[in-house]
Amino acid sequence: MGLRVEYPELGKRRGVTVADFLGPTEAKCQARPILNTLISSYQKQFEQGRHPRLPQGLIKRSFGLRHYCTYLHSHFQEGGQLVVVQDETVQGEINAFCTTSYAHRVLGGGYDGCYLKDVVAFPHRSGLGSLVMHAALKFGQFKPDDAVVLHAFKGSKVNGWYERHHIKLDPTASPEQYEFDADHRLPLVTHRTPDSYYLGDVIQSLEKRYPHLIDGEPVL
Repeated sequence: MGLRVEYPELGKRRGVTVADFLGPTEAKCQARPILNTLISSYQKQFEQGRHPRLPQGLIKRSFGLRHYCTYLHSHFQEGGQLVVVQDETVQGEINAFCTTSYAHRVLGGGYDGCYLKDVVAFPHRSGLGSLVMHAALKFGQFKPDDAVVLHAFKGSKVNGWYERHHIKLDPTASPEQYEFDADHRLPLVTHRTPDSYYLGDVIQSLEKRYPHLIDGEPVL
């Protein structure tokens, strides 16, 4: 196990107190519950509700465990990090996770700083997205004056949340799509911190909106 970050104030309120940085070996062992959280989150966003954007069952068929293990292996090979919040009441369940990497290694030389790959929380623990993102940015491998860039699904409700924390929509970025299978794709948009804002500003914004994050601190 790598670095552990404790959030004591949050623990008093909800019972979840720690965010863990996993290495490649731990990530491989936890791949299935991490993937289950990803699938559950995407199903709620895109297969459920009054106007589903994808047919029911497609997401689960699109994300196989072997393929996801290969994805995690490549993520660590690129120098990426993975932070998880485990459920202390249900053994083996992951409530939230965040993956980050170096932007230039994933997106090419036109980008620098931190690439925020995934910020995912299990549907009934959606408030933990801010915690796991805070841990990844504040206690990870990046500097306060780094830029932050991410891709998000166009039209997702979470995009407004990124905007409030200084990760703004970049209208100049080339349009991209995420392919679930040959017949189903969703458009992606690029968000990034503008020239006057940096990773440290994102952290401060999170702590201002969620004061319990201020007490997060690494432990041995």
